[in-house]
Amino acid sequence: MKKNKKFLSYRKNYEKLSVEKVLIENINLNSKGKILITGIVNRIIQTGGPTVFVVSDGTGNLSLKGFIGPGVRAYPEIEEGDVVKAIVSIGEFQGEIEGEIKTIKKLEDRKSTRLNSSHTDISRMPSSA
Repeated sequence: MKKNKKFLSYRKNYEKLSVEKVLIENINLNSKGKILITGIVNRIIQTGGPTVFVVSDGTGNLSLKGFIGPGVRAYPEIEEGDVVKAIVSIGEFQGEIEGEIKTIKKLEDRKSTRLNSSHTDISRMPSSA
């Protein structure tokens, strides 16, 4: 069966439109649907279940969980220090907000350099206390 290119293009555009880019500080349990996170992987934890990627965007940290199989390392191409873009759905585990990874991609050097410099700028901003 031949796939309709027009339908696939529409489907890709629709999926792009249904994902909202969000800063980590603005995420809560009311964050519905899939959201887009861009940040630096600070830590990777392999559990007996999912792989947990702790990601920071300069406004906060969020644990992103990837599951391939019990104790199996998900997304082995992603390492600590990498800048990633991930589409996640928001949930809660043991009282903490987390993201379930739908897709995750390591950004190329040019894009990651831009994020690293803006991440540094944000982290140097004085807090409004």
